[in-house]
Amino acid sequence: MIKPISKKKYYETISEQIEQAILSGEWAEGSRVPTEDELAGIFQVGRGSIREAITNLQMSGVLNSSPGIGTYVADNAISCINNHQLADMLNDPESLNDMIDARQILEPQLAACAADQASKKDIKRMQDAVEKAKAAQTPDEWKENGHLFHMALAETCENKILISLFKSIEEPTRKMLNEQMDEKKMAQQKESYQQILDAIVGNDPQQASRLMADLLK
Repeated sequence: MIKPISKKKYYETISEQIEQAILSGEWAEGSRVPTEDELAGIFQVGRGSIREAITNLQMSGVLNSSPGIGTYVADNAISCINNHQLADMLNDPESLNDMIDARQILEPQLAACAADQASKKDIKRMQDAVEKAKAAQTPDEWKENGHLFHMALAETCENKILISLFKSIEEPTRKMLNEQMDEKKMAQQKESYQQILDAIVGNDPQQASRLMADLLK
């Protein structure tokens, strides 16, 4: 339900309420948006704030405008809103624990998958990644190489959706966690990488999954 605006950044609050109206079905995809004057009356703000909100939503693909025709809710507005909200969460430090939880669900399964179906080429790629991780001596070097094993492992499963999902979670998590990395943690992770790789090479999905779960704790 749209409410009068009471915050300082009016256009942001207007944008959020319009997005919620679309997600709830109050404003259907493809439907025409009220005029600026009508929206100004609904939100009880000036037309300038309405214009900023509409421009903001046009830039994010939620609304489409055509001169002389009007402004409409985009046919893929809900997908755009969900993608935008996900991007915001992935860049929010307060979401770190949720991202780690998501990786704890996903990565042990990826490790088990790798142990089941890794080819010689896959194993070589993972071995190279582990060696690069072992060569890291400083947090900055770890930032460059420490994540490569996780990526090589995910790519072994050859599932584009899983790989894309993993990448979307892995990168922001890594950036936040790298700020907390020290030599002791690096040494522990290097050892864990080797153990997980050994389980994969030994075609032991349960062991690979368990070791990855332990690492992510």
